[in-house]
Amino acid sequence: MIPLAAGELDGTRLLSGDPATRIESVVSDSRAAGPGALFCALEGERADGHDFLEAVAAAGAVAVLCRPGRSRPLPGVCVLEAGEPLTALGAIARQVRRAWGGKVIGIAGSNGKTSTKDMLAALCAPHVPTLATHRNHNNRLGLPLTLFRLERGHALCICELGTSEIGELADLAAIAEPETGLVTNIAPEHLEFLGDLEGVAREEAALLAALPAHGEAVVPAHEPLLAPYLRDDLRATTFGEPRGDVRCLVWEPGADGTRAVLDVMGERVELTVPLRAPHHAANLAAAAAAYVRAGLPLAGLPEGAAAIELSPFRGQELARHGGGVLVNDAYNANPVSVESALAALVERAEGARTVAVLGTMAELGPDAPRWHAEAGRACARLGIDVVIGVGELAAGYATASERCEWHWAADVPEAADLLPRVLRPGDVVLLKGSRSAGVERLAEAAL
Repeated sequence: MIPLAAGELDGTRLLSGDPATRIESVVSDSRAAGPGALFCALEGERADGHDFLEAVAAAGAVAVLCRPGRSRPLPGVCVLEAGEPLTALGAIARQVRRAWGGKVIGIAGSNGKTSTKDMLAALCAPHVPTLATHRNHNNRLGLPLTLFRLERGHALCICELGTSEIGELADLAAIAEPETGLVTNIAPEHLEFLGDLEGVAREEAALLAALPAHGEAVVPAHEPLLAPYLRDDLRATTFGEPRGDVRCLVWEPGADGTRAVLDVMGERVELTVPLRAPHHAANLAAAAAAYVRAGLPLAGLPEGAAAIELSPFRGQELARHGGGVLVNDAYNANPVSVESALAALVERAEGARTVAVLGTMAELGPDAPRWHAEAGRACARLGIDVVIGVGELAAGYATASERCEWHWAADVPEAADLLPRVLRPGDVVLLKGSRSAGVERLAEAAL
């Protein structure tokens, strides 16, 4: 972390301790507190950080941040307070970002944020010291924790910015202050809070609104909902079809990886990536566009491609006992990502029997039953052999039964009992669902 003085932390008030105390890390997990650390006491569902103040002081933390009235004397430790510690955490993170002064690329969008971030980080790393969001730590806590990992030696920071409510992305962008903003796509997500697709576009476009004059905007070529938000003073680069500035012309999975041929601003670049799912072609094109707009050499694009490694539960493949493959894509789900995962399942199976284990898609608002029914029809249209719905709303996937073998389980334990009776050796199995569905816990039963 870029060190700061305890008495100069934005959004806080120093109650006691030496204002010159050097803060060398910021943590919200008491187990991570150690010498030089500022511990931020957050109140969560499982624990209240204010209960661990003495423990972090004993572990060597040099400062604690508390709500007003929740602090207590800690000899030798700076005690700070803020009306809302999580908001103060964001203010301190922005302070660190400004003290560092390097280039930030922000990534937003309905689908593919984490995968695109993983790809872009791998492409950039051989050419410039790069820090990227860990896994999908992309919210009001995760983004600050990313920025606190910045060191003087970093030249580029790739920040994933997530949202589930109106105004959240604008708040995150105000912390990260990106010079480049990449929006992966606009799709039905968090409709319970964002309303409709126009509301989704308005929220995701907050990233573009936060860009400075003459900033770089990387957006899908086929998304008219973002057009109103592309200011005249931004340099826009498009990716994907139709006629994007960066497009994937060839996507050929093979035993040793996928051969991809990109058209990058009229230049053809061939690279090999350790990815198979067809929807990753658009993510790769988006990452390549941001890579070029970061000023990195086009000829160096293939160098980091082989090192791409996606975060867990995003198309992770595991060999099943007795043959076949488990595709664990269970980190999150919405209607577009589910259909993309189903299409990838059919491609991956290469004629083997396909089994889609689909958990509920959360936060889709009053139209949630319709979205689940449409996903079931997509299963039938794509020719999935077996569909297993998990969870109350997942019963809506039963529209797949017109062409697919259909099963339903009320919850994950019931599904775990069901799977051994349904699966066969050689099946190619997909796990997909929203985070709250928890279907990643079915991996062992599916193997």
